[in-house]
Amino acid sequence: MPNITSISRQNSEVFHYTSMESLFKIVNSSNILMGSMVFMNDTMEGRVMERELRELIQDDLIYNEYIKKHQEFIERFYILSATYDEDSLALWRLYGDDGKGVAIGLKKHGIEEKRNNNGDIRMGEIMGMECEYVNSIINDNASSYIRGHVEIISKMSDDRKLQEAKIFKLATGIDPIKMKSKYFECEKEYRIAYHEPKYNNSGRVNLEKVWMNGKFGISPFMKIPLASSATAGAIEGAPYLEITSIKLGPKCMHAQENVILQFMADNKFSNNIKISRSEAPYR
Repeated sequence: MPNITSISRQNSEVFHYTSMESLFKIVNSSNILMGSMVFMNDTMEGRVMERELRELIQDDLIYNEYIKKHQEFIERFYILSATYDEDSLALWRLYGDDGKGVAIGLKKHGIEEKRNNNGDIRMGEIMGMECEYVNSIINDNASSYIRGHVEIISKMSDDRKLQEAKIFKLATGIDPIKMKSKYFECEKEYRIAYHEPKYNNSGRVNLEKVWMNGKFGISPFMKIPLASSATAGAIEGAPYLEITSIKLGPKCMHAQENVILQFMADNKFSNNIKISRSEAPYR
C-alpha cells in the first residue's frame, strides 16, 4: 500500500502555533505574515520532486529546464503553516516558543484549493491545501502524475516548443507544493499559500510584500489580512482569515486569559474569541 498520508478535514478552523510576541504583532497590525517557501525550515520544501525526477529524466537538458522553471515558481510562493491539531506537544515545542506561546485558531473565508480549467494553480490567489507526506514520490501514487508528464516530455524531442510547455506544467503544478517529507508528518500541516503574480492583473489578490530580518536572514513576507470589526468592511469580498480562538501553551503564565481578551477587544477584535489553555503536561 502506498505510503502517502493525506490530512483531510471538513473543519474550516485551523491553528497557527507561534510565540506570544508574534501574537502581539499580529493583533496590533491586523495582519499575519506568510513566509517565502525558499526560507522554510524544511530544506526540501517545494523541492521533494527534484531528486526523484533525476532518476526518471535521463536527458540533462530537459532536467535542467525543469529545475530552472520550478525554482522560479517556488521563489514566488509564500506560505502560512497551520494544522488541524490545536494541542500538539510536538508543535508547542517546535513552533509555540517551547510551550510559552499560543495556537491561534483561524477561520478561513474564501480560501480553498484553487485551480483553473486546466488543473493549474490560479496565480495571485490565496489558497488552502492539505499536505501529503511521502516516503518516495516515485514509488507512491503520486508517481502517476510525474511519470505521465515525463513520458510525454521524453517523446517530444522534435517539438521543442511543446516540450517546454509540458516542462512548465510539470514544474508549476500544485502537487510539488503539497508534498512534504514523511519526517514532518507529525505536523499534520494545512498550508495557506499565495503565489505572487508577476503582474497586477485584475481579479487577482494583491497582497502587500514586506522584507524582514528573520530566522534565516533577510527574507520577503506577504501580509494576509485578518478580520476585526475595524477591518472587515475593507476586505469584504476578498479572501481573509478570522481569529476565532487562542489556546495558551502549557508554559504560559497564569491569569493571562482576561488580559488577552482585553487586548483583543482594544484592537477591535470580536468579543467572542475563545481563550483556553493547553492540557499538555509539559513544563
